[in-house]
Parts: sequence; structure tokens; C-alpha cells
Amino acid sequence: MHHLVIAIPLSLPVKESLSKLCFGLSNATWHPAEDLYLFLFDLKAPDLGAVKTIAYTLQRTEIKDVTQFPVSFKGVELFKHNHAPSYLAITLSPAPQLKKLKTLLAAELHEQRIPVEQKPYFPHITLGHLSPGNETKVSQYLMENLTLPHIELQATSFALIDQKHSSMEILQEFPFSAEN
Repeated sequence: MHHLVIAIPLSLPVKESLSKLCFGLSNATWHPAEDLYLFLFDLKAPDLGAVKTIAYTLQRTEIKDVTQFPVSFKGVELFKHNHAPSYLAITLSPAPQLKKLKTLLAAELHEQRIPVEQKPYFPHITLGHLSPGNETKVSQYLMENLTLPHIELQATSFALIDQKHSSMEILQEFPFSAEN
């Protein structure tokens, strides 16, 4: 079983800046800088044939109306799974081009009957996963990172990524057209 995600790759300077937030919680398993991506969709592919079908679908998706666009970060939030802290993620300010991209991709995935994770899912950058406990420290961490310093991200492409247990591998990248 392949755990695939569709995400926007981050530049090395952005990854390095965001990885500086990955400290201070003993119950957190932080993602290494190289595994920080702006996640758009979570997919499951049972075999290599399904992975190839998804890659082909994304390759033929008409995204010519989506140009490179800036992304602004809001802050770090705690996301819960089954009523227990699950992971820390960076949330984004609304961006019309990001919304357009998600809409186009969602329509194509639905049309091709490619299963997308049904849990509520919105664009984010996962910093790390939490084990239960240490609620006071987690609250303090969240307060300290309620807003983030300005970090400039220019979205230039999206990618199909195989999310393995210990790392992530870009299988194929799809560039946006340059701004007019």
C-alpha cells in the first residue's frame, strides 16, 4: 500500500526557516526539514498500477489557469485525531490561486474515481506528531507560535509524493505557468 499525498514543494530556505519551529516539546516527533511540504490531498494507492494511474491523471489535469502564486502562513495549530492531540501544523492565509488549484485537482480526482481521504482536510504544513501528555507545554508552544514571522513562499509547482514511514519521495512534479 502506497500512502500518497499531493503537495506543494517548499524551497530550501523556507524549509530551513520552518524547521526552526521544530523544538521544545518532548512528546513531539518532528519532521525533518527535507520532509516539509504544503499538503493539499491525502490519497491511498493499493499498488504500483494505482500510483501510475494517479500520476497520469495529475499529468493531464488542466491547470493552465493556475499561475505561480505567493503563500502566506498564519500560525501553528494543533490538530486532533479521535479527541487526542495528533499533530502540529502550520496553517495558511487564504489564497485564491491555492483554492483554484484545490478545486481543479479535486474535480479531476473525483472524475477519475481516485479515492481521497474523507476526513476534513485543508492545506497545511505538518511540523510534527504528538504523543499524549505535556498539555501545558503544548499550550505554551502554541501561544508562542500563534503568529509566524514573515516567510515568503512562492508556489511554483505541485507534486505527487510517496509518504514512506521515515521519509517522503517526490514521484512527479507539475509546474505552474509563470505569471503573466
